[in-house]
This record gives sequence, structure tokens and C-alpha cells, in this order.
Amino acid sequence: MNDKKFLEKLERTRFDINRLIDDLVKEALESFSTYIEAIEAIRKSKFILWGSVGELIISESINKIEKIALKKPTKN
Repeated sequence: MNDKKFLEKLERTRFDINRLIDDLVKEALESFSTYIEAIEAIRKSKFILWGSVGELIISESINKIEKIALKKPTKN
């Protein structure tokens, strides 16, 4: 595999991981009535999303919800 193909695959992987994070955040926010409940549900997913990539997805999802909560303190 040449460098260009390799870099393209890495870029696609990064895009896929970011999409997973966005999907997880969206689903958690739709499923739970508070930010805290959504964050706790994501934290519990560590048994499903294990390993370094799972840890990254969980961590980034929680960070994203926390940023949303700072911008919009009440979830409605």
C-alpha cells in the first residue's frame, strides 16, 4: 500500500470515529432527560466499548456533552 492510500484510509477511519461519537452523543441526549443521565449512560458503555478506541469514543462523547451543557445549561 502506498502512502497516499494509507493516509486516505486513516482519514476515513478518523471520519468514522467522529461519526460514531456524534451518533453516540445524539442518541444519549435523545434517550435521557438530563445531561448527567446521558453522561452516566455513556460511562457505563465502557463494558461494551472497551479498549483504547472505545475509551477515546467514550471520553470524547462525554466531553462533547459537557460542552453542550455549558452552552445550554438546561436540557429541553
